[in-house]
Amino acid sequence: MTIEHPVSTRLRSALGELPPNSGLVVALSGGLDSTVLLHALAGLTEARSIGLRACHVDHGLNIESAGWAQHNARVCASRH
Repeated sequence: MTIEHPVSTRLRSALGELPPNSGLVVALSGGLDSTVLLHALAGLTEARSIGLRACHVDHGLNIESAGWAQHNARVCASRH
C-alpha cells in the first residue's frame, strides 16, 4: 500500500485538468517550499508528458542572491 502526501494528491488533481502537452513554470526561490514543489511536480509531470520549467529571479537585493541563483541552477541540473 502506498500512502500519498495530501499535497501530492492536490497537485495530481490539478495536473489532471491540464490539456495534454501542456507546460508549467515554477517560481523557484531556492527555499524549502519552492524546492519541494519543484521536486513533487517533476515526478508528477514526467508521468503525464507535461513540460516543467523553473524560473528564478536574481533581484540582487540581498548579498546572497547570486548564491541562491547558483544553488537553484544546481538543483535544476540535478533533475536531468
